[in-house]
Amino acid sequence: MFRRTLSLCVASFCLAGSVACQPPAEGDGGSALDVVNPADHASLDPRVTETVQQLQDGSAADQVEAAEKAAALGEQALPAAEALCQLALNKDLPQRDAGLNALEKVHPKLFPHVRTIVTVADDSARTAAVAEIGKMGRAGRAALPVVKWYLKWNLDQGKPIAEYTHTLAAIAPESREGRNLLADLVTYKTLTKERAHTVPAINAAAATALGEMATAEPAHRTEFVNALLPGLRGPGRLEAVRSLGKCGLEAHAAEAQVQALRYDSDPEVQQAVDETLTAIRGFVRAAAQIQALREPPDPKGLAQYAADKDDRYLQQLANERLRKIHPQVERLSLVLFQPRPSYQDPSSEMSAELNALTPISKEAGPWAAALVDRFATGQPTSTSYSDDGWEMHRAVYATLARMAPDAPEVRQSLLAVCQMHIDRRREPLDFDEVKTLPQYWTGGELVAIAADDPQVERALCGAATALTTAVRIHYSEYNADTAKLLKTVLGDLAELAKKRPQARKSIAAVLVEVMRHRAISDALEAAFLACGAEAYAALKAEGLGGNQNFSGWEEHAVDILRKTRPERDESDAAMQFQVGDQVWLENGDWLLNVQVVEVLAGRYLVRTLTPNEDWVTPDLLHKPTLPVPQDGYQNGDAVDVLVRGQWLPARISGSPYGAYSVTVEGTGKAVQPSADEIRPRTATAGASAPAAGNDNGFPSHSPSTNRRRQK
Repeated sequence: MFRRTLSLCVASFCLAGSVACQPPAEGDGGSALDVVNPADHASLDPRVTETVQQLQDGSAADQVEAAEKAAALGEQALPAAEALCQLALNKDLPQRDAGLNALEKVHPKLFPHVRTIVTVADDSARTAAVAEIGKMGRAGRAALPVVKWYLKWNLDQGKPIAEYTHTLAAIAPESREGRNLLADLVTYKTLTKERAHTVPAINAAAATALGEMATAEPAHRTEFVNALLPGLRGPGRLEAVRSLGKCGLEAHAAEAQVQALRYDSDPEVQQAVDETLTAIRGFVRAAAQIQALREPPDPKGLAQYAADKDDRYLQQLANERLRKIHPQVERLSLVLFQPRPSYQDPSSEMSAELNALTPISKEAGPWAAALVDRFATGQPTSTSYSDDGWEMHRAVYATLARMAPDAPEVRQSLLAVCQMHIDRRREPLDFDEVKTLPQYWTGGELVAIAADDPQVERALCGAATALTTAVRIHYSEYNADTAKLLKTVLGDLAELAKKRPQARKSIAAVLVEVMRHRAISDALEAAFLACGAEAYAALKAEGLGGNQNFSGWEEHAVDILRKTRPERDESDAAMQFQVGDQVWLENGDWLLNVQVVEVLAGRYLVRTLTPNEDWVTPDLLHKPTLPVPQDGYQNGDAVDVLVRGQWLPARISGSPYGAYSVTVEGTGKAVQPSADEIRPRTATAGASAPAAGNDNGFPSHSPSTNRRRQK
């Protein structure tokens, strides 16, 4: 009942079959050629669909014309590549050449190997070309007609076919016709005595290839088992038994037939039987564990099984269940947990494989997040104080964010990583613990995928506050790491401020708190600037001028205020004094003549006579009650100075310490009057100071109220 009539004639494969789109082959560059499924016409350019149809059903002239159309479309016509390979097998040279010429434009990676097989007479070159196609994996599927043709040719010649059956399994494990062909070869028998010696090798090669297909295509394993069962009675039974061991849980249906070979005359078969029975029973046990997770399976439980390198049966079935959730989730699991040779550098290889992963559905996100979390918690922590040891942790979380950005579970996973970084730095630490602090912060990924989520805002703001106030310990590496992490968090806050303007107010408030405790940094300044007007408002509220809580920051804060100031600050415009005004500055019990240089954020920048510039609050400035020249007094100016209640003629002789020094005429006595004790020269010098009050808020000037009596 398992025998089929062997039919090895060359036939074109229908391009309308349902073949799952697969990721690029290992080591491939990941171009469009590798990921477009030749059989999927659902979203094709109508020109491509028409070209494929014409290549399949058209006359010779129509096929040549269709090949030219495909060549003009280039890689866009990739779904036509299999039909072009079929055309390249045509005995008619114009059709063959048209197929090859078009294939060069449509699938340039595959073209040289197909050309070698159909045009070169050297068998070793053709065999090498078949092997290269096999290395392409599913990306080489379009060459299936050519590989089948060359397999048939070698079979007719009585030559080995193992290389070709292997390639067939590698490029088209899902192909029904390929599967049926190998099933026929499992029980192949020649009618000529001259070639009878080739039968065992043919049976064995076909059985081995079916096992390879079963590994790649779990969905068809029942059919693979049925195809392998007849091989248990033939010369290829050793390979058939071994391949059944690769058929997973479905091989349970063949357990009795395999058991019957336990006492086979061939010791290798006996050993293979024991191994396959062990595998079958292992898969049955593992299936029960997977089933206990219920449906849909618990993400954390399934991730635990997928990571179990000590139980290959459980790990394999867990990965196969992940494939049903999404093929890329299974691929992620394999990248994270597949065993690797000790001589390989896992980081570089894993990075390339992670980059090749493609986005998944939102619904598959919980399982991807569980896998990544399992990887992060299951890996040894770094033993040297360097972020190099955390490279793969950062890479896998970046991949997770890229694969499932919309999944809430992914967002929660990234938030948990951020919180873990902060919590670990709040714990008492000894030297060894400091060296194992995590360094794979995920705030950047959160901002990239969830900037609108208030949780992200709270997490990043909380992290900045916690790191700012973290106790500095005597481990210099710890302090440097904390500063480095804070810099990263500030960068994330800057990006969040750009993406989510409504978060700027809370971010700016946190940045002010950071500024209280941390030294000047470009990252902090950049975060302030990203907050724009909200940063201006926060800094204005703090009143940075002369504030000792911000030692070392005043100049930078003023620069930030200038850069973030709104086009018009109404409160500044309404202030009593404006740029250029001559005013009096209260300095203890002394008044200084100063000029307003700038009005910013509710404060004044004033220039004293030294000339020094200082930021002062409005309550320290007063409108002069005596005339003051627009540019202040100059050396040599004739003035009146108030001495013991009398205005005496004098001249300006200097301005040390921001106050004028004057010399009283006639006596030559030098005095340093307050700003309210000097006025331009008038004709009433020698008069007493008026006793009346004035409107500047100060008492009248009289001998009894003069602030500094000259001695």
